Amino acid sequence: MNPLTGVKVGLMLNHENDGKDISCAGYDAIKCSNGGLIAMGFQLFDATDSNGAKARFHAILDSIPTPQGNVSHGYQGKELFFEFFRYLTGQGVYNAHNGWRDYGTDTTNNLDVDNPGSSWDPTIEVPTAGDPVYASPLAGASECTKIYTINPMFQVSQQEDESDAAMKASINNGGFGKSPGKNQFADVIKYLNDADLADGKYGTVPDLDGQQNIISYFIVEPSKISNKTIAYAKAGGTGLPLALDSNPQGLVDTLNEIFRQILSVSTTFVAASVPVNVFNRAQVHDNVYLALFKVDPDAKPAWPGNVKKLRLVIPDDPSIPAFLVDARGVPAVAPDGRIKFDALTYWTDPAALPSPDPDNNEVLGADGRTVTRGGAGQQIPGYISGSPEIVNGLGGRTIYYDAAPNALAGLNIDLATVTELQPDFDGIDIDETVALMAHARGLDIDDEDGDGILIEARDWIMGDPLHSRPLALNYGALGGHSEADPAIYIAVGTNDGMLHMIRNTNPGGGQSGAEVWAFMPRAAMPNQKALRANAPGAPHPYSMDGAPAAWFNDSNFNGTIEAGERVILYFGMRRGGKAYYAMDVTNPESPQLLWTIEKSGDFAELGHTFSTPRIGRIKTGGVARPVLIFAGGYDMNKDDRTTVGTDDSEGNAIFVVDAETGALIWKASGSSSSVSSSTVFKHAALVDSIPSTVSIADTDGDTYTDRILVGDTGGNVWRADLAGATTSDWKLTLLASLGRHAPGASGKADDRRFFHRPDLVPSQDAYGPFDAVLIGSGDRPDPLDLGGVTSNYFYMIKDRHVIPGTGVDSAIAPADLGDVTDNCIQLSSCVIDLTNGWQLELVEIGEKVLATPLTIDGQVFFTTYLPNGGNAPAACSPSEGAGRLYTVGLQDARSVINYNTADDSSANITGEAETTADRYMELNAPGIPSEVVSVPPNKILRPDLTIDTVDVTTRWRTFWYIDEESDQ
Repeated sequence: MNPLTGVKVGLMLNHENDGKDISCAGYDAIKCSNGGLIAMGFQLFDATDSNGAKARFHAILDSIPTPQGNVSHGYQGKELFFEFFRYLTGQGVYNAHNGWRDYGTDTTNNLDVDNPGSSWDPTIEVPTAGDPVYASPLAGASECTKIYTINPMFQVSQQEDESDAAMKASINNGGFGKSPGKNQFADVIKYLNDADLADGKYGTVPDLDGQQNIISYFIVEPSKISNKTIAYAKAGGTGLPLALDSNPQGLVDTLNEIFRQILSVSTTFVAASVPVNVFNRAQVHDNVYLALFKVDPDAKPAWPGNVKKLRLVIPDDPSIPAFLVDARGVPAVAPDGRIKFDALTYWTDPAALPSPDPDNNEVLGADGRTVTRGGAGQQIPGYISGSPEIVNGLGGRTIYYDAAPNALAGLNIDLATVTELQPDFDGIDIDETVALMAHARGLDIDDEDGDGILIEARDWIMGDPLHSRPLALNYGALGGHSEADPAIYIAVGTNDGMLHMIRNTNPGGGQSGAEVWAFMPRAAMPNQKALRANAPGAPHPYSMDGAPAAWFNDSNFNGTIEAGERVILYFGMRRGGKAYYAMDVTNPESPQLLWTIEKSGDFAELGHTFSTPRIGRIKTGGVARPVLIFAGGYDMNKDDRTTVGTDDSEGNAIFVVDAETGALIWKASGSSSSVSSSTVFKHAALVDSIPSTVSIADTDGDTYTDRILVGDTGGNVWRADLAGATTSDWKLTLLASLGRHAPGASGKADDRRFFHRPDLVPSQDAYGPFDAVLIGSGDRPDPLDLGGVTSNYFYMIKDRHVIPGTGVDSAIAPADLGDVTDNCIQLSSCVIDLTNGWQLELVEIGEKVLATPLTIDGQVFFTTYLPNGGNAPAACSPSEGAGRLYTVGLQDARSVINYNTADDSSANITGEAETTADRYMELNAPGIPSEVVSVPPNKILRPDLTIDTVDVTTRWRTFWYIDEESDQ
């Protein structure tokens, strides 16, 4: 396969002589030999080279002599990119015709005579009375056009300032309109990466929908990879420069990987559903674990999934950005925010990979971003080795089920187990139940590959971890591990009905990725019929889709789980069911089921268990104990898209339970079936289900949890106070009403819903201390707004009842919050009342918050989803949509990072944020973005797998003591 086929390719060349001490024979001596030229304008490459474009491309490269000695020339990247900018925007030729003495030849001739084989392309120029003008390739482009540059650069950019006056000129006069202090090469690259070159204001190019910016790759000699060249690649939107391999095949491989990425970015526009892939991550030590899945292209219910591992590298030089690497130690993330096609992730056995599919851009010896290659999915026991037996299932694979609410048993295919579980699997008879169990264990019982063997592994076993963020459990120096190589296990749920425990490394060293055990509860067994039939058009089933949480009782705080200490794992089912499970995983390879909570009795209000449990510590009756805190869950009543949300009959509750026994300690409920008691608090306004994970806090620093914050599907924000000697003192109060219950709310536009945990940040202003509650609205089950478009907001609510137990019903309404959507605060041109907080409207149609915010040192990071694709027009990305990352100030939502340099005013010398567009950046990865992950002390991992350094004030805890046995 030729990866270039079907795209347009052009060629830019840097001039080769600095033009010093020569006569330019009538040409402007200031510009003589500056910058570069367009040697070949964009031309379509096709498989047969019917237009000769490929032949011309190679002929130009072949005609370039090797520059050397005193005829070599500094790389003038800034001027070269300026010439490219003028070509794209249909402006006058500037430096292209100034190639005097190129390659050290006759000084009386210009480049077109001196070396016509590598001269400028006259076919892209329109002759005029003065200097010629470029015919812009964007003039006839489509709204889906994307522009990329690939720069084999062997030196830093230098000798490039002679054209600065033209670059600094206003946009109307052919320049960038940039301030004098922001005109270095990296600034130019970033400007062109930020700018929309076809928005009607540059040159002769008309306005096109979407954004036609320039994404730039840099290939650099390893010895020349430096802060400067890294800054070039980052400014160009591709993260890090690629190393130039001295082996020609290595260069070919590098170029092929770039072309795969470019073509992949383009071809994702034809994806059929939302989203094609979702990446979630959990970070511990220097490991990063990515959960991947892919929607079946034929609309079958079984979706494949995987968990892959990369490693975080933080260079000693703080000016060099951190990045993720694969098992070979090379950068692993492509500019589109996904794993590179040629990456080999940890745990993957390259020798056992199937032959690559070139149509899917797969690479020999690599697993890359392909869901069904490598990773933990490849390491499921029996998948690539072992002798499967129909009696016990696949290759000795260990799978448990809940034989009782507090007991596990092996999900093995023996008569007693099959007979017991026949009703749970909904098997017609024993034979069908055996087949369903065998399929669930991973056997090819239906001969899907047509080879006549039924006791081998299916082509792919692991199901999709749609919402189950991998949880890394660090046991420290346990069982042959060490502090340098701790015993880490990863828990993750998948919608084939399994909770998987995955081993990170083997004792004594060596990567693993093997599934140690899996757990399939009875509640997930009815889905196995649909998964086995896998009929096109059948709905995708949900089962073990909840994100797990864990309580570590490391009583001596030495980082290692030892005798007498304990680890308990908790997980729910999200849309898969109405149950929570607790497992003792103190021995990570031998779990014990502690308890199960289901919808009945004390938990009659329980809905679908969306809310990831939070672990806290409370003290009642003088006794301290660990607790599990979770919200009531989701009521499918809210799936009805034909109306504005209505009251729910389940899920409208908050539960606090004993972390070790699962017994109810206290709950807040909206049910009117009984009155409040010492363990139940009733609030009449709690009528909407709460799928969100709750935010918990110890606000007075006494080590006990005393405050819960959470939003519900009616747009209300709730505060629970766990203060007082007994649970009779605990209470629930309404902090804010921002959705359908708010005064004046009307129709779908005001039907705001909260699905994700708020961030709680202690702060203060001129009026005193407050708890900042940061939360964004968005309907998770309706990301495409099929039920109508809601006007969503991101909120910062000031809760001034900061002392535990002092909360009262305040019901702060939208009218009580300062509207900071405009950037007038940034420009000091207005005064907004921020006494109760602020609200920032998400102005794009359908834009919504579908993840938890993160606040670091007064900077609030949150992501939004745009179903219509953000800067890309809807026609180009009908399925996945796009994501944005916002960074705003906690106090007033002003921009704190200048994300859009293309709109800087000419007076903005320091590059400070000025406009509303500076608040956000478009994420590289399409689809629904996850939350930002903190990488202490001063970095964040973005949803597109890019790591940014955050400007923070680092604080160190300081200790002192008095040695009573000395006079010191």
